[in-house]
Amino acid sequence: MSRIKIGYGTVWIEGQGKVIPQYAAVVEKAFAKYPVGKVVVYCNMVNMTKDLAQALNCRAFYHDAEEKMWILQWFRIEG
Repeated sequence: MSRIKIGYGTVWIEGQGKVIPQYAAVVEKAFAKYPVGKVVVYCNMVNMTKDLAQALNCRAFYHDAEEKMWILQWFRIEG
């Protein structure tokens, strides 16, 4: 099923070690291109999720996040 006003994309970043700044740059570019709305980023490890959220100064959502219910409510209210 396709949804209007939702875009999907993938980015492959090569390298080992400190890739968080590279991921953060990709997300910040998406924010600049689409200043209204939300950007959802999937990481395959919780520690990477936390590190990227910290680099972007935003909240992290993962399977056992303490703020999980607050984040879900935020997505429902803010749309």
